[in-house]
Amino acid sequence: MDFNRYDFRGDPNTGMFAATNSELMLSPQGFEPDLGLETVDCRIAGTGFVGMFAASGPEGFLLPDVVRERELESLRDTGAEFSVMESRDTALGNLVLSNSSGAYASPALSNKQQQIEEALGVPVEFGTVGGVPSPGACGVANGRGAVLHREASESEAEKVKEVLELEQVDIGTINTGSPFVGGGAVVQGERVVTGENTSGPEIGRLDRTLG
Repeated sequence: MDFNRYDFRGDPNTGMFAATNSELMLSPQGFEPDLGLETVDCRIAGTGFVGMFAASGPEGFLLPDVVRERELESLRDTGAEFSVMESRDTALGNLVLSNSSGAYASPALSNKQQQIEEALGVPVEFGTVGGVPSPGACGVANGRGAVLHREASESEAEKVKEVLELEQVDIGTINTGSPFVGGGAVVQGERVVTGENTSGPEIGRLDRTLG
């Protein structure tokens, strides 16, 4: 796999800033790592926390209704496929862990199942990771595997494995001990961006599980 240690403007939580699917990466201007995708510079709710707010799937991106109209206009101009969902819970990137086969989302979004499935183009099921109702912040996944919050239970890991149709799932940390793996890394296929202080053993676990 191709690993890139990178802090965005001094922040190692790279997963908070970028959202990807197989075609596009949405990220704030100045986010530099190359994931082999067409890059769309954007902001959501006036911030650069694109990965925190945007959930992604093979059919497009799902954005919260706190996105501003001028931000939507900029996205429309790029041709990016996206939907906007009205929800009290707006950090959709933190709440949805997904790949090209499925999505595992926070129970807080269980009343939005049909809209999520239509926007992302994959089936969705609901649950926690490590008892935390934010699967997107607590894990990363590609088409082969997932690395989850270090407190993830065996039953949670098995459910993620089933829903995302994975070969293997492991638990781990990022950025020298943070359990919020999804907040600290961006994964697209064989390419991974982590914070600069992510340790060798942490990268090794990502490599063994996702590679």
